[in-house]
Parts: sequence; structure tokens; C-alpha cells
Amino acid sequence: MNNVLKYIHDDLKTEIRNKSDNSFLDYLVHEKRYVTELEFCQKIIDRQKGLKVLEIGVDRGYIGRYLVNECDYHGLDITLDNIMYNDVKEKSLQFNLDTLTDDCHLPYNNEEFDLIIMSEVFEHLHPYKVKAVMCELKRVLNGPIFFSTPNLSAIENRIALLFGGIKGYRNGSTTHPVHAREYSYKELESFFLSMDFKIDDLFFENARAFLTLDKNGLPVDIPVTIGIFKYFTSKNLFRLFTLVLKLLNNRFSETVYIILKK
Repeated sequence: MNNVLKYIHDDLKTEIRNKSDNSFLDYLVHEKRYVTELEFCQKIIDRQKGLKVLEIGVDRGYIGRYLVNECDYHGLDITLDNIMYNDVKEKSLQFNLDTLTDDCHLPYNNEEFDLIIMSEVFEHLHPYKVKAVMCELKRVLNGPIFFSTPNLSAIENRIALLFGGIKGYRNGSTTHPVHAREYSYKELESFFLSMDFKIDDLFFENARAFLTLDKNGLPVDIPVTIGIFKYFTSKNLFRLFTLVLKLLNNRFSETVYIILKK
């Protein structure tokens, strides 16, 4: 087992499972993304000594907790209250990306960071601010950006739209109730190319689709292919159906990853 998988499955998962709050439920939803993200970072860390990394959107600090011991880590988030680890919080800065203007910049130097991680943040930004945000990230960038966001083209969104909104699914909408805006992978491709970014890679992942939901609609640590027999519900049937379609066509998957370079 490599260092990333040991950290995710042995250290982090064991620690969070024992907490009394809803940390473990949140962790389960994002676990696969954490692995993908950290394995990409580890490849660059292994190649480059003294790597300086900026994570946009620290959240609870799971990624930062690993990276703070592996590289020169810096975090940035709209609030630092959710960060669970003091060493990550000490290396993080509170900043609202939606406040960026021609006269308000990120407090970093040009080409300061060898790697920028921006995972599950883009969909929370005001749509009119995404260009200003990406311009600033481009300014402080001296390497790749690891970018991920929900895929508006995911099959469950297409089905919901086909039926004019499904009751119980995102309140009958195709947009998540706490996201400012979601984007299709084609839209993201077009946007980044218009800003003269180079798309080094674009791929998809079913970061959440494999999970089973219990009778209360909460995720449990069982693949839906097995969990459907224990929790035989319409929601799990729908997840299993869409999962098959995602495996047949990965563009139907719910998460899109893009590796950007200047």
C-alpha cells in the first residue's frame, strides 16, 4: 500500500470513523476524490524537491494534513473554522475569492506556487467572478493546477432535466442547493481554453456513485452493488441504474477533473 492509501484508509478513516459528529458521512462522500487528488500531488512531490503548494478550499483540512508534512503547504479558504488540524490552520489564510477585482489580488507573488489544488470550489463561486479568480490563480502559478468540480452533464442531471425535475433529487432541480453554479465538462473546456490555459488532461470519476444510502438517505460504507440487497430503496435502485450508465460512458460521471497549465 502506498503512502496516500495508507493515510486515507488506515490513518484518516480510522480517526474520523470514531468521531461523534457527521465527519464520517462527509468523508465517505469525498473519499475517492481525496485519493485521486493526493496521488496526483504525490507524483509531483516525488519529482520535485521543496514543492510549494497552494490549496484553494481547505475545508476540514484532510488534504492539508497530509501535504503539510510532504511539501511547503499553504491553504486558502473563505473560513478557517472548519479546519480540524492546527498545523494546517497555521499555514492557511482566510480569504473570500468572490472579493477579487482589478484592485484586489491574492496576497501572493507572481509564479509563487509550483502546484495549485482547486477541488470542489469552482461551483461555489459567483459565476461573474470565476474569470477574475482564474486570472489570479494563473498569475501566482508556476506549474499545474489540479482542478475538480461536479459535472453538470452527469447522467442523473440529464435524467432529472428530461423529466422536468425529479422530486427528492436536488429539490426537483439539476443544480445542487448550495452551489452557486455547476458546469458541463464541455463548458469548462471552452472556458479554460478562452483564458489561454493549456488542458494537460481531462478525466472523469464516480466519486460518490458507488455509495449505498441507508433508509434515511445517508451514505454508508458499502458499495451500492452490494448495499442494494440490504437497503432496497428507490434511491439505491436509481444510483445503481445510473452507475451502470456511467461505467458504459465515463462522460456521464458526476465529477470532472482537469489538469491545467499556463
